[in-house]
Amino acid sequence: MDLEFFPDLMVAVQMARHEFTAVKKKQQKAGLKYAMLYPPRLRADLPDGPKVFTAPQAAMEHIKKLGLGHGFSLA
Repeated sequence: MDLEFFPDLMVAVQMARHEFTAVKKKQQKAGLKYAMLYPPRLRADLPDGPKVFTAPQAAMEHIKKLGLGHGFSLA
């Protein structure tokens, strides 16, 4: 388990970053690189090239489309 602290970020930004937690865990498990950007966006290095997602649902749908998200949800 990773523990991250972002004391200089507003609560709204921290909450938006937190919404990407499940997607980041899935990418980490699949051995894919990712980075959180500001404002909260997820940059992912995927097999079909780098992508930037503004919503965790869109990121998870794309990961599933690539066949990397079986048995995994954002719930």
